[in-house]
Amino acid sequence: MSTTNKTVILEKQTRQSILMGLLE
Repeated sequence: MSTTNKTVILEKQTRQSILMGLLE
C-alpha cells in the first residue's frame, strides 16, 4: 500500500512539474 501511495504522489508531483514548465 505504501509503495502505491508513493507512486501516486510521485505522479502528481510530476504532472505539477510538467504543468509548471508549460506555464513558464
